[in-house]
Amino acid sequence: MQPSIELWTTQFKNVKNTVKDIPEKWIIDVTATRLFLEEHIKTGKGIVAKTDGDVIGYMVYDRLPFHGADTAFCPVMGHASVESGRARIYQKMYKNISDLWVKDAVLDHIITFFSLDVQLKQVLINLGFGLYVVDAFRSADPVDSNGGASILKASLSDVEAVMRLGEESRYYYRESPLFLVRDKEKREYYEDFIRNNEAAVFLAELDGNSVGFMSIKKNPGDDVITLADKDTGMIDELGAYIRP
Repeated sequence: MQPSIELWTTQFKNVKNTVKDIPEKWIIDVTATRLFLEEHIKTGKGIVAKTDGDVIGYMVYDRLPFHGADTAFCPVMGHASVESGRARIYQKMYKNISDLWVKDAVLDHIITFFSLDVQLKQVLINLGFGLYVVDAFRSADPVDSNGGASILKASLSDVEAVMRLGEESRYYYRESPLFLVRDKEKREYYEDFIRNNEAAVFLAELDGNSVGFMSIKKNPGDDVITLADKDTGMIDELGAYIRP
């Protein structure tokens, strides 16, 4: 277990040196990462790469339904390797683990990685992966411009505008190159988001028209999957959308 954690910690430090806003706690306290890896190893959801008995790489995953398909999902802390021969190690790890997935009829595979990792990005593209969803961290510094729009917190009286934009966003997300299929939601779905005291929906208005929304909340606890620690502001399930 410890060699895998050390591989992950080294990988994280390399990114943290460049992206300062990523929470530092993930290299100060590795308890959550340890528990995550232990759980997946115990349930047989992972592999390791070794040479001469030394662990040189690992990959663990979750199996979940994603847009109607049985999917294997490998989060950002769910894989790492030594630097030497890294491309070859990842190719061999994916060959072995994907063989297990395909034999179990799991044909959709998602791997999360740091965008700064150009080498791994190229390896994954060569293996047939494409970019799908992007998560990002930023500081809480004020944004210089609001594009001429006024921003207000939505109340229940704004539910029609939020619904209308939510339906527009549903069609937007399913278009190329996103292909992100979302279900049509009822009015109660949007009302629940607006009522939620732990979150907020903000509307952008331009020339008297509602042209965009963003739904945010504070993370209730540490999330090892997204590397967001407690009280990090997160765009939540309702998401964000602005008219072209």
